Amino acid sequence: MKDGSEALATLIRVGAALLLFAGFGLQPRDCGELLRWSVCAVAVYCVFATHGARRHLWTALFGIVAVVFNPLIPLPLGHAAWPVLHIGSALVFLVSVLMDPVF
Repeated sequence: MKDGSEALATLIRVGAALLLFAGFGLQPRDCGELLRWSVCAVAVYCVFATHGARRHLWTALFGIVAVVFNPLIPLPLGHAAWPVLHIGSALVFLVSVLMDPVF
C-alpha cells in the first residue's frame, strides 16, 4: 500500500476494533447484523491487503475473523462465545496496527 491507503488501512482496523468493543454485550439478534457486516467487510479487505503483502499469518488471522463474523452463513455459536470472539477479534485488529501498521 502506498500514500493515503496506509492511513485508511489503519483507520478501518481501529474502527473495526472499536465496533467490536462497543458491541461487546450485543447478541446477534440486537444490532449484531450491522456489526457482522462491518467487521466481516474489514476483515476481508485485510485478507486481500495482507495476502498481497505476503503477510501470511495476518492473512490467516483476518480470514478466521471474516469466517466468524460472516453475515451470510452465520456460525451457530452460543451466547457465551460472542464476548470472547469480540475481544479476540478486536485484539487481532489492534495488534495488527501496532505490529504491522503498513501491509
